[in-house]
Formats: sequence, structure tokens, C-alpha cells
Amino acid sequence: MILPAALLFVLFALSMDVGRLVGWWAFGALTVVGLLGAFVVSWALEQFRRRWNNLSTKRRVALASAAALITLCIVFATNHGHPDEVDRDLVAVCSLFAALLLRGLYLVFSRAIDAIYFHFSKR
Repeated sequence: MILPAALLFVLFALSMDVGRLVGWWAFGALTVVGLLGAFVVSWALEQFRRRWNNLSTKRRVALASAAALITLCIVFATNHGHPDEVDRDLVAVCSLFAALLLRGLYLVFSRAIDAIYFHFSKR
């Protein structure tokens, strides 16, 4: 998955003459650093998924709730003192609520579709 994305990155960069704009040495260095970063992120996500799937449902809900609360605290702290503080906070709360709602709907509907498929595939 990483190598096709890296190939697309290099092709797009070459089509935009990035090597001419920043220099070929810098382009090569950025490509190598980007590839290494992509491999590290891929490995870290795989480790996270493995540990996440081993957790109980209660711990998953607790960790997701803690992450949402920490996110809101960080957003509230960074928005403090801005002239449009209330608007920014409202957007953050609504965005987080929409993301959690979409995640919940995905879980409900995927289980419902699996149940419907299981029912009709038994025929």
C-alpha cells in the first residue's frame, strides 16, 4: 500500500517540476525521508490495530471517550482568548459530535447489513 502511494507521490512531484523548483538533491532527500516516515507510520498503525483489537469493549469505549475529552480540552485551551472563541469551540464540539455519530452509525449499519446478508445467504 505504501509503495504505490510513494510512486504516485514521485510521479506527481516530477510532473510539477519539483526537482527544478527546490533542487534535485532536496527532492531526493525529501522523498527518502517521506518514504521512511510512511513505513514508520504504517508499522505504528499495525501495532496500534493489533493492541486495539485485543482490548475489551469497555476499555475501547473508555479510551475513545478519553481521547474525545482530551481533544476538546486542547481545542478549548488553544481557542482561549480569541475574539471568536465561542464560534471556534462550537465548531469543535459539533465536529467531534458528528465524527462520533458517524462512527456509531457505521457500527450499527455494518452489523445490520451483516445480519441481512447472513439471513439471505443461508437460502
